[in-house]
Amino acid sequence: MLIRRFRQYLHLRPWMPFALALAMAFPSLVRADAIIEPLVRIAPRLLHLLAPLARSSRTLAKEEIIELSRLARTPGGTRALGTELARRGLTGSQIEDAYLRIAIHQGTIDRMEAERLFRTLSGTPGFTSTLRKVVGNNPFGTSGHMFELRLAARAAESGFKVREIGRRFADGLKRAPSDIDVLLERKGRLLAIEAKNYAPGRPIPLDMARADMATLAEFERQASSPVIPVFVIANRLDPAKLKLLQHAAERQGVELITGDAVTAMAQIDVLSRIQ
Repeated sequence: MLIRRFRQYLHLRPWMPFALALAMAFPSLVRADAIIEPLVRIAPRLLHLLAPLARSSRTLAKEEIIELSRLARTPGGTRALGTELARRGLTGSQIEDAYLRIAIHQGTIDRMEAERLFRTLSGTPGFTSTLRKVVGNNPFGTSGHMFELRLAARAAESGFKVREIGRRFADGLKRAPSDIDVLLERKGRLLAIEAKNYAPGRPIPLDMARADMATLAEFERQASSPVIPVFVIANRLDPAKLKLLQHAAERQGVELITGDAVTAMAQIDVLSRIQ
């Protein structure tokens, strides 16, 4: 009976079968039921983490979220996942709900943060497409896109209007179309933000940072209303690299801000009030 109940929850955490195998292999060290019973008790709480965020009767079941999470991690899975969700005829908020719950299952975000992102950013242009990138199979991109979402959520809570996440923009400087990571508005003035958070162990490409600053400067030049261009980087920089970025920002007329989403948004809030 215990084994049958346990099997119902094996798909929740990959380490569960190993715990059972250990108990069976070394019965003198640990009893199998001592491992199984606690897991069976906590499994309903784990399932609650995948409960719907959107108030709709058409949100996906927890089992569907788990299957779609596996699909997202396969090569080409990001596109396949988008196609599958579109095929089901879900509304915008239901698709946002699905992506956020997939991110919870993958361990990218916790339930509390998912609820916060849904509350502050649901319906924002670019929110869904950024979530799709978050749940893909590129860990290097995930940290950067999550930083964009966290900045946008903090901005919304600070009274900014989040105009768009990932605004497409052809700056004429790069071979491919670029984008503005987060576009905010306060009292008729825009703040164009490039937000960078490179994954641990990944070198910080200064040339790309300079190119992004040039994109911000060009966006400001082409805009029909006042714009504050801001380059935000969450990674800790050594003094030499920081000085190089400061010099590049000064040349382009871009505000350089360092720190996590909370620290950066506090600085952006002050910046928007004094300029």
